[in-house]
Formats: sequence, structure tokens, C-alpha cells
Amino acid sequence: MPIRDADEFDSLVQRKTSGVSDQAEQAPTSPEASAASEVSRAPSPWRLAWQIPALVAGVAGIVVGGMYAFKTSPIPDFHGAMDVAEHMVEEREYEHAIDYANKNVYPYITKGLVAEEDITRYHLMVARAIARGQREKSLNVAENHGNIVTAFEEAVKRGAQLTPEDTADLADSQLALGNVDEALAEASTLPASIRHRRDEINRKVITQALEGPRSQRGRAIEMLTDMLSDSELPADERMWALARQAELLVDQGFPEEAIDKLLRAIPRLTAAEHQEQMGELYVWLARAYMDTSDLASAAVQLERASQVLPPENELQAQVSLMAARILESRNELAEAKERYEEVLVNFSDTHEEMEALLGLAGLYAQRDEHSEAADTYAELVSRLVKGGKHPTVTPAAVAESLMSRFQERFEADDNLTAQRYSNMAEDLFGVDKAPDDIIKAQAEVNQRLAMAALGGSRSALAKLELDPASATLAQKHFRASAQYYRLLADRTVVTDPAAYLSALWAAADCFDRAGDRERAIAAFDEFAKSFPDDPRQPEAVFRLAEAYKAVGELSTAAELYRILIEAQERGDAASAGPFADASYVPLAQTYLLDNDPANDKEAEQKLLAVASGRLGGTNTDSFREAVIELGNLYFQTGQYETGITRLREALARYGDDPRAPQMQFRLGECSRLSALAIDKELGDAMPDAQRRELTDARAERLRDAASAYERVVAAIGNKDERRRT
Repeated sequence: MPIRDADEFDSLVQRKTSGVSDQAEQAPTSPEASAASEVSRAPSPWRLAWQIPALVAGVAGIVVGGMYAFKTSPIPDFHGAMDVAEHMVEEREYEHAIDYANKNVYPYITKGLVAEEDITRYHLMVARAIARGQREKSLNVAENHGNIVTAFEEAVKRGAQLTPEDTADLADSQLALGNVDEALAEASTLPASIRHRRDEINRKVITQALEGPRSQRGRAIEMLTDMLSDSELPADERMWALARQAELLVDQGFPEEAIDKLLRAIPRLTAAEHQEQMGELYVWLARAYMDTSDLASAAVQLERASQVLPPENELQAQVSLMAARILESRNELAEAKERYEEVLVNFSDTHEEMEALLGLAGLYAQRDEHSEAADTYAELVSRLVKGGKHPTVTPAAVAESLMSRFQERFEADDNLTAQRYSNMAEDLFGVDKAPDDIIKAQAEVNQRLAMAALGGSRSALAKLELDPASATLAQKHFRASAQYYRLLADRTVVTDPAAYLSALWAAADCFDRAGDRERAIAAFDEFAKSFPDDPRQPEAVFRLAEAYKAVGELSTAAELYRILIEAQERGDAASAGPFADASYVPLAQTYLLDNDPANDKEAEQKLLAVASGRLGGTNTDSFREAVIELGNLYFQTGQYETGITRLREALARYGDDPRAPQMQFRLGECSRLSALAIDKELGDAMPDAQRRELTDARAERLRDAASAYERVVAAIGNKDERRRT
């Protein structure tokens, strides 16, 4: 028998001050009791475990600690001591009874000094004290139940005959320990005089089966059938069993059978004495009717339930919920809202409150009150994230509702509201565990928001006109979108090649637009290698080259541009397409940036080839870039006269280009520096006519320069300060 410390007992239970309590206080004053008191210094073997677990010690501690007392003290009156302990139990002094017997009887049991009859009484007393003490305090401590079972079994092994109450207590503890068959076996022997204890155990077993895995439902069905076939079953128990039978049938998808059984049983029941139980039957009948889409009949039963149930009964919350759903189906949204709010006001902190929050959120969305809908969803999501549990209002169920709302707002181009819904759906799981549809939604809505920040334009030139705040916002959403697409690509790389291809391309595109060149390079490179036959292969190579150029990997970028150009020259249109023409200008730019003068001439030739219009015509982005880049090239290489010609052409064609002020400035510089060159030339000897001609040219260049500078000042002065670089 284990030994347990009982020092906490006195602080846990209010001691009685009369009767057997006084006797217990005085008992140790006899010589026998004094000897027992010496032995009682050993730790107690039994205790009631309240809020903290018991400490376990070895039996040897009692023997060693009490050796001297046994040698020098007379043997106490164990029979009398057990009388005292049993009287304490009768007086509901449970902790004191255990403590007293542990001190005055148990240490001697280990020495074989206690008669068998008193040992049996000791174990029965312990079992009864713990069982009754725990029941009195409405506790359900596993350690207590274990001690109850052990003590009763020890008593029975020694020949004790358990009373019906003892058997009921033993059955209760077996059930609490998960020993269902043993509990039912004990309960089946209980006489009719205490059948309420047997019915109570049956209810607990059925409830556990209904709340547990579906594999346990067979036991519940069998037990409910047995209960309902018992002609002596009390009316309240019959109503309870009928309600559980209906619950089981509805849960298993047989609402018609539930309706049939309830309609046949209810008229035979006496409702006057059992209003609440009758109300529950009406609730389940309404639930079954709703599952058969007979909402009119369901409404009738809900009205009956509402009339017989007390206002504070929690079943009223279910009545309001079902009534709200029926009203919602009739498009009586204002009335439905009132019923949902009744639950929130009158039944807070119940399961039904979470159902009401979900219903109310959906109702707000139907009324296009999306701010209120989102706020209500947020409250529900917060509860679930913090660990709130509900059998049907699960993260998956709430996420499904949120994604329906997301889709509605996304299709309506209400992207900010759509994002709020998808954000909450993600919060329910965390990004790593969120389902793929949520990740995809997050990717798509962030991509939409990025494009909205750009004004809807995909042109790289449009970004030059953005104010810094809008540019930063677009970058933020592109980066978020890219990360979600990248995650989706990683998830589907093995399971869904088509989804992987789509997500990978979108990730690469968004990383590129976000300016995250390193991750754009990784994604475009992966795409180019994984899908060599995809029609977007030339674009992938081109954008990969652009990304390498942006990070300064000029040789790698140039090689990729040349691959596209050479494919075009070989006549391999599938490997080049329009991106071969688009590669000429950036290839020239890489040559001009690589600090290698040997390829600068080739750069000029490629720009001239595009600016001639023979590669794609004069209405392409490549032609625009070639004309502008030629002006820049001649300015940077000191070819001012040619630069003036090209820059004037560029401004004439593309005066609305965001870079027009830069081109105007370079035109002014070319004109000014050309005037300086003429000034130096005028220092040389020359005919007067030539001098006058050069002097006029110099003056014209200076006037052109001044005019160009003035246009630059005017353009910058008229620009919104937020757009000034």
C-alpha cells in the first residue's frame, strides 16, 4: 500500500467542533492512543487528492520510523479506533477520518498487529471517505478514483460485502478511470432502490460515447435502446434518452428517423413535470426538421421549445440560433440579426456564442456591411487562435466562410476588404499550415493591390512617375505576393506540375517587380531550367538577363541577351520571339557599362540598328529606348553635335516620357559644351567669314542651352514634390 502525505487535510476541509470531532481530538490522551500517536509520525498511506498531487513514499519508512514505539508502547485499541474513524465518516469528517485511521491503525497493519476484521474495515472506511468526500466537493481527481478502486478491491479481497452505495461509488470511479466495462458491470448489479445511480452511470457512458470517436457510437446506440425498452425507466430519464437518440440519429444523417421516433414518443410523455426535458425534445425535433429543409415545421417546434424552456436555459441559445438561420433563409435579415444578438447578449461564453458570431458575420456580409462583418470575424478568429474550441465552429469552418467572403469581395474589386478576409483566414492556421487556397488568395490579392498602387499600369516607365509612398506600397505588395506564390510553388512542385508552373512564374514576376533581384534571378532561372518548352521561355531568359544587369552581373546578362539575339539570327523564333529585338538595347547598355572600350563600338551599332526602325519598327519600346540611349551615348562620349541631333529627336518623339527633364538637361549640356568647343576654335586664326559664322553658331548654342535649362527648371518646378527625385 503506498504511503501519502496528509498534512494538507486540515486546511482543506472545515473541521467540525462537536460530537465525533471532539472524540477524535481526545482519543490520543489514553495510553494506547499515546503509543499510537508516536507511531503516527510516519507519513499517512491514504489521502484525498484535492488540487495538487500526493507525494509517494515507501512503506519501509513507517516500519523504521516506528520500531522503538512498537518495542516500548502497549498495543492500541484498533477496534475502537476504527469505530471512531467510521463515526467521522458518518459525520462527513472525511479528511479527519482518513488522517485518524492512518495514524492510529495503518502503521500497525504493516506489523501484522491488527485483526483481519479491522483491516477490512480500514479499507472500506478509506474508500468511502474518499468517494464521499470527493463527491461532496464535486471533484473528479484521477488519483482519488484510483485510491477508491484500490481500497474497495482490497476490502472485497478480504471478504467485505459492499453496500449498493459502495458499488455505485466503485462504478463511478471505474468509469472515471476509463474502465467502462467494469463500471457497467458494477452498475448492473445495483438494486431498484438506487437505480438513479445506475441511470447516472449509464448517462455518463452514453455521453462519453457520443462525445468520443465515432467508433464508440455503437455502444451508445445499444445502451439507449436498452434504456428506452425499460418500462420502469423514470420519465426524466426517458426524455434524456430520447434526446440523445435524436442527437445520434441527426448526427449520423438520419433526421427523418429522428422525427419519426420523436413524434411517436412525445404524445405519450407527461410534459408538465419535466418542462426543460420536453423543451430539449422540441429543440431536437426542430433540428431534425431543419436537416430535412422543412423550415416551417422547424419554426413551429422552436416556438414550442421557447415557450416551455426557462429564459436562462442554455437551450434557448440553440432556439435563437436556429430561428436566426430560418429568418436568414427567408431574407428577413434584420430579424435574424436580432436573434443572433440575443445569443451574444444572453449566452456569452457558451458554444452557441461562437456559432452566433459566425452567423452574424455572414449576415453582415450579406447586407454588404463588410466593416461590421470583418470586425465580427476578427472576434471569432481571435478566440480560436487563443485556443477556443467548438465542435463545429472550427478553424476550418471559419476559414471556409472567410474564403467565401474573400471571393465575393475579390470579384467585386474590393481588394482591401478581400485582403482583410484572407489575412484572418491565414491567422487561423499560420502561414506554414494554411491551406493552399488561402495562400493563393493572399498571393493574388497582394498582386492586385500592388498593381493598384501603380495605377494599373505594368509599364516600367509608370513607376518613374509614382510618388515615393505609392512606389513603396507597390513594392511591399509585390514582395508579399511573390513570397506567397513562392510558397505555393514549393508546395506543389511534386503534386501538381501545372500549379507549380503557374505559381513559380508569378513568384518570379512579382519578385522582379518588387526589386528583389536576387530572388527574381533564382525563380526565373528555376523556371527556365524546369520548363524549357514553355512559350514564356524567351521572356524568362530576357527577364533573367535584366535582373542580372540590375545587380551588376554584366557579363552574365550580356551572354543571355546574346543567346536570344543569336536564336533570332538562326531563325529559331520559338527560342527568341519579340524578346530578341528587345535584347539589342540592354545588350548595348551592358557593353557601355562594363568599362571595356573594345565593345563600345558594337554597342553603338546595335543602338543604331534599332533606331533605324528595321527591328520591329518605330512604335516599339525598343525603338524608344534606342533613340534615347543614343542621345545619352553621344553626350557621354563628347560627340555633342550628334548628341544634340539625337536628343532633339528623342524629345520630339517622347516629350511626355518621365525622363524628358533628364533629356532636356543633357541637350542643354551638349549645347553648352558645343559652344565651349567653338569658343576654343575661335582662338585659332581663320577667315573673317568663318569667324562670324562660328560666332553666330556659338551664340545659338548658348541660347539653346539656356532654353533647355529653363525647360528643365520649369518641368521640375511643376512636378509634385513627392515625385521629385
